[in-house]
Amino acid sequence: MALAVRPRSSGGRRKHSRWYEEQLRSTALAQGATLLLGPLYARIVWFQPRHERGDVDNMVKRILDALKGIVFHDDDQIVRCLTQKTVTSSRSFSIDVSDVPSEAVQTEILTLMGTERHFLYIEVGAVTDPTISFGPVR
Repeated sequence: MALAVRPRSSGGRRKHSRWYEEQLRSTALAQGATLLLGPLYARIVWFQPRHERGDVDNMVKRILDALKGIVFHDDDQIVRCLTQKTVTSSRSFSIDVSDVPSEAVQTEILTLMGTERHFLYIEVGAVTDPTISFGPVR
């Protein structure tokens, strides 16, 4: 799924946490989320216009907690998690949405890139390869 929102940290102020979690839940439902079984992976990308403060490890917990009961029964099903933040104005930035599972989400990403300062891409799916790899993340 893709949505125009700046991620919230799991620590610190919880001022807008209920609104944020509801945005994640309602977007997941609107974009056709189904309850997945078995070991899962999560890929979370925070797109931002310039480098801003925010730790990628602190945004994961709140996102996964919000999706509990909608995308998976419990976040202990997540056995792999890749989280990154990407500066969209960087010269080294490039994006290939051809592997995004849904054409609707591909279109949403490209639309958000042109109109929103911050947005999130969140993908959860079944782990199909039990291999553990070391070395650079590609």
